[in-house]
Amino acid sequence: MSRTEELSYKGVAYGEALSKSREFRLHSRFEASPDQRRAIRELTKGIRDGERDQVLLGVTGSGKTFTMAKVIEA
Repeated sequence: MSRTEELSYKGVAYGEALSKSREFRLHSRFEASPDQRRAIRELTKGIRDGERDQVLLGVTGSGKTFTMAKVIEA
């Protein structure tokens, strides 16, 4: 089994999941802040570029979970 096959979900390889899966939709009354929008763009690009490890830092209550939900949705 190749490394790519190990990093897959429902037959979608790591790095391709965002472009092939449209099952997740976030319903929220909140909108991403400018910093969150930048983080979403950068994290999404990193995933598409095949970066295996990325870190999202922020204090408690800063919106990290919301940001990651938006990355999944992208």
